[in-house]
This record gives sequence, C-alpha cells and structure tokens, in this order.
Amino acid sequence: IYFCLMLLLLLGEVAIGVLYAVEKDIIVKEIDQTVERTVKNYGKGDTTSDATIDHIQNLLECCGYNGPTDYEIITQIDLPNSCCADVVPGGACNTITAYKTGCKAQIEHFITSQTTIVIITVCAVVVLEIVTMLAACYLRRKELQDIYLVNTPPYSM
Repeated sequence: IYFCLMLLLLLGEVAIGVLYAVEKDIIVKEIDQTVERTVKNYGKGDTTSDATIDHIQNLLECCGYNGPTDYEIITQIDLPNSCCADVVPGGACNTITAYKTGCKAQIEHFITSQTTIVIITVCAVVVLEIVTMLAACYLRRKELQDIYLVNTPPYSM
C-alpha cells in the first residue's frame, strides 16, 4: 500500500511539473495582467490591492508596472512611498526619487531565479521518494522471506 501511495504521489508531482513547464508562459502572463491592472487601480479605494502593490514594490524594489510613469500624472507628483527606498516621514516620493525599474521586469527576474531552486528541490524530493519506495519493496521482500522461513517445515531425515 505504501509503495502504491508513493507511486501516486510521484506521478502527481511529475504531472504538476509537466503542467508548469507547458503552461509557464500563461502563468506569467496572468501574473503580469493582474499586477498591471492592480497598479492602474492603485489608490482608488481597494486597500487590499494597494497593500499588495506596496508589498511587491517594497520586496522587489520597483515602481509601477513598467516604471513610475504608470501612475496617473497627478499621482506621479506623490507616488506611493513603496516606490522609494528611503522616504523620510512626511516626505514625498516622486518620479525623481522613485525606483526606475518597473515591477514587470522584477517579477520576471524573480520567477526566473526561483525556477532553478524549485527544479532542484523537486528533483531532490523525487529521488528521496524513489529511495523510500525501493526501501519499502526491500522490507516487504524481507518480511515475506521471513514468513516463508518460519512456515517451512525443518528438514527431516
């Protein structure tokens, strides 16, 4: 039973890996569209979306989707504080002090850099699962041999 469950888990992981490899461009496109739409709607009442954009801009050190000019003209005078590295309390973040790189480039770089780590981790887990499956087979074989030895009559003379 353990072997079958591990085999199903392994097949599921392979299927997810193949799906990710095939659908990677679609996933990246969906992320791009969502971030672009959220940046365009920044400051229009959705505090959850604004907080998400602020977090992304702080984490990736970027501003806007393609750059600080993505924000409306009025907003460019007073960009979100997350667009600038060092904003003093009461100070303003504007296109002069803001990060010049847009979040699109930073997100693509982040996904690309994480892909290698994910692949290595998944390969390590797959190898570990194969080793445990082989160990399970070995232990089951040993168990059956021991049962066979116990149930066989001793040699008679």
